[in-house]
This record gives sequence, C-alpha cells and structure tokens, in this order.
Amino acid sequence: MNEWRRILVPVDFSEDSRQALASAAELAGRYGARVDVVHVFSSPAVVGDVVSPAFGGARLSDYMRGEAEAQLRRFIADISGLESLVGEVRVLAGDASDRILKVAEESDPDLIVMGTRGRTGLKHVLLGSVAERVLRHAHRPVLVVPAPRA
Repeated sequence: MNEWRRILVPVDFSEDSRQALASAAELAGRYGARVDVVHVFSSPAVVGDVVSPAFGGARLSDYMRGEAEAQLRRFIADISGLESLVGEVRVLAGDASDRILKVAEESDPDLIVMGTRGRTGLKHVLLGSVAERVLRHAHRPVLVVPAPRA
C-alpha cells in the first residue's frame, strides 16, 4: 500500500522546479496524492515598508507577494493535469530553505519533491544549495529531480 497522500513541491519558477513539479504531478496522479506547492521569495526588510505609486500604492513586500502569487498561478497552470491535483498553495517571504523546512514540519507531507539547479564547484560553495539543506534537515523523504540536460 502506498503511503504518499501529500507531496510538497517548493518552486522558484526555474526550469528545474518546473521539472520537479511535473514529476510530482505524475506521482500524485499515479498514487492518488495531492500536491502542495510553495514559493519563497526574498523580501529585503529594509524596503519592505516602502510605498510607491510604482507598486500601485502598495508596500513593496505586498507588491512582490502579489506578483509571485500571480506567477505561481501561471506556473501551476502550465503543467498539464496538475490543477486538479493541487492542494495547498503558499507564497512566503524569507530564506528559502528555512521556510520550506518550516512548511514541511507544519503540513507534514509524505514526500518533498524539488529540483536542483545543479550548481557545482565555487558557485555551490558560495551560494549553497536549497535542495541540499532541505535534504539534510527534512524529517521526511526528499526526492531531488535533477536539472534537465541542455
């Protein structure tokens, strides 16, 4: 008997996360699971309260959240067959790996599926890897979908 009923997929709108989301949709379709999707954006605290006509009179952080929510809706709609499988959709501000791990603790998915940008060498050392941090610290299985080959 399959234990996968809820799959969490963090996305950053890259082709890598698109591939991870498509893979999660395929798994969810096969096993009758639902797909929860989370996107984490960085919102500099220093400008979070800036209000400008350029943002429709909204605070920058609210504007950024609204833009991310719209992009996430389009991102989900682009994956064939996914919309009927989607459960919870979240857009959060903060450090990506910290927020993903917190969502995983709160929502208790059976599986986390995420992409990797495939960074190696100096870029990996300097920038770290969200997928690697989630893999190391999550208390549930993590499936890392490799970056598509060019």
